[in-house]
Amino acid sequence: MSDPDVHIHIHVDTGPGTEALDILRRLDQQGALIVADLTAITAEVQQNGDAVGSAVALLGNLSQQIRDLSTDPAALQALADELDANTQSLADAVVANTPAAPTPEPTPEPAPEPPTP
Repeated sequence: MSDPDVHIHIHVDTGPGTEALDILRRLDQQGALIVADLTAITAEVQQNGDAVGSAVALLGNLSQQIRDLSTDPAALQALADELDANTQSLADAVVANTPAAPTPEPTPEPAPEPPTP
């Protein structure tokens, strides 16, 4: 007696429905990445808002201190020195947290003109 032949056929549906599911899966994955990016951006905006609020409060407080100390030159000088130190700290923080500008791509030289006969 001979062994029977067994044939297995696998049919993969590559019709429009399958392509649509693949697109939906990719969109879902991209959506998850966008949400993660949005969360990070939201945190950065919050930090920036906190820094701006602190700067506004400092400047508001500073203007009142200047008015209060206008008759005391030594206290006014101490306030000016404090302002200089705070200004330098703020400038250092801005530089430290500002990404470097991208290096521009060099402009290619135009091809030389072929000699005219």
